[in-house]
Amino acid sequence: MLAWPIVWILVSGSVGYLYGWLICPWTDGACLTSFIAGVWAVWFVTARNPQKNGRKDDLYYPTPREYKLPLKDVYSRINEIFAESRYNYGDRWVPVTSDTEAKRIVTDLRIKDKDTKKYVQAEVVFTDTSTDSTIVRFQFEANDDNWLEWRPCSEIIEELMRKIKLQIGEGMLPQELRKTENPDEQTRRKMPAPSWALIGLSALCIVLLLKDIVRELLR
Repeated sequence: MLAWPIVWILVSGSVGYLYGWLICPWTDGACLTSFIAGVWAVWFVTARNPQKNGRKDDLYYPTPREYKLPLKDVYSRINEIFAESRYNYGDRWVPVTSDTEAKRIVTDLRIKDKDTKKYVQAEVVFTDTSTDSTIVRFQFEANDDNWLEWRPCSEIIEELMRKIKLQIGEGMLPQELRKTENPDEQTRRKMPAPSWALIGLSALCIVLLLKDIVRELLR
């Protein structure tokens, strides 16, 4: 989580230096362009590498896994992990839905620190297969008052997934997701589109850049 501020500082500082050296320093265009260049660099790094290890699955929508265990066993073990997990001063997961008939668990976690509040909602859906195994699908929603967090509550989600892996194993890709092509191709995903705010600010940077260039040429 500490990597992206370093990326932003390096790229932003380099672009600001080049802007000042090639055009003119300390203008609105120089400051905004260096800032947005750093944001683009951070976006590119995090979009290409949503997780630090393993498959490049999205943190909040992990690839479904199939376990060679009956649904009842997988359900009870995962439910137990949620019930036994504790954070900070006893904060814990609070069940919203836990229905073996619907084969679904929805649970919330709220953590309050001195300076920030964190919220995570986990949804787990279980599917029976014809081979006495169980397919498990996770989905997470997360919020953090700390605006510096690029991926809110990532450490909580990663810790939870490690506990589940230790309890029921790593599992395997469901049959429907297995492909005959190179396994490396399966890990490649389209990069998400950047936000319109970032695109709009980038367009403004181009306008300010042209303005600074014209002003320097007319001197």
